[in-house]
Amino acid sequence: MKKDHVLLQVPVSGEMTLSDVCDKEYRKLRYLLYMLEEEFGTKMTDHPEIRKYILDSSNFIQRIPDMLSEVVAVES
Repeated sequence: MKKDHVLLQVPVSGEMTLSDVCDKEYRKLRYLLYMLEEEFGTKMTDHPEIRKYILDSSNFIQRIPDMLSEVVAVES
């Protein structure tokens, strides 16, 4: 079975698949946790509310390609 890919026009790198863009953004948000820990000398487990929001956002972004059910062309 042929699998279709949603392509996005992104600055600098040109076209990327939706899956690749979401994976890249997911990883950036996850890395943000480590950057915050290093920058402020703390563990994010000591800040559960901030950690939760970052992880919830990154997990949602990771799931977007699987949640996509249909692409419909519309005129703007």
